[in-house]
Amino acid sequence: MVSEAQMYHQLSDEQFLEGVAVIDKLLRPKSGEIVLDLGCGTGRLALELASRVGSSGRVVAVDPDKERIAVAEAQLANSDSHVTVTYLVGSTKEAIPWRPFDAIFSNFVFHWFERIDRSFIMRDIYEMLKPGGRLVFQALPSQSQTRSLLGDVMRLVFPDKDPDSVAGMKLDSASVWSELCTEAGFVIEVCKVFEQEYVRPSLDAVLKFAEASISSFKSSMLKDSDVEELQKRYSSGLGTEVVYMMTILQMKVLKSLV
Repeated sequence: MVSEAQMYHQLSDEQFLEGVAVIDKLLRPKSGEIVLDLGCGTGRLALELASRVGSSGRVVAVDPDKERIAVAEAQLANSDSHVTVTYLVGSTKEAIPWRPFDAIFSNFVFHWFERIDRSFIMRDIYEMLKPGGRLVFQALPSQSQTRSLLGDVMRLVFPDKDPDSVAGMKLDSASVWSELCTEAGFVIEVCKVFEQEYVRPSLDAVLKFAEASISSFKSSMLKDSDVEELQKRYSSGLGTEVVYMMTILQMKVLKSLV
């Protein structure tokens, strides 16, 4: 039987490719750097980071889900590349070795942090960076005004929940995240909110990825009529293919040199 971690790994191609683009465009890891991948999932992006810092650098990849870390370690063991990656089960609350880091990267993780913990987490991240170090992250911002397939699914399954605080996610605006960053001491270099188009082969593929990503969600929670309505609403007109938009927040912030 395929575990949720394995399913997530198999269905995360688009999220992986987006992460690679952000690594190359915003993080720009250099040879010899020590980089932290915070919330690394099954480790695909950690390997990309490692390939960029080379044998003289190091990547530390942390995730609280031990099953995802197991998949990541198996992937590393089966890879032909000679990279230096250390996978750890944990979070910023535990002692992470090899700090301070030149850079910290996080892909679609920050919206899972409890709001009450975020100020502490941002300060921890600031302290884990070298002077002049950089943090780059992508997250889902507040999207109550955005037409979103995921948002529609969550509203159907959890109709009484605030759409910005549902299924474990806590979605906040770019201004909230900017304030958290500046309060921690960071200087903001990039803060961008934009809409990204997604094309998936089927609604079922979207729902399976949501299941693998959101522990409290199961596609069986949707009524057949809901599934039919979603398919109709987001159909591209090409067979079972669906197309939809998601709102994404990208930030790059810097620790001062002093």
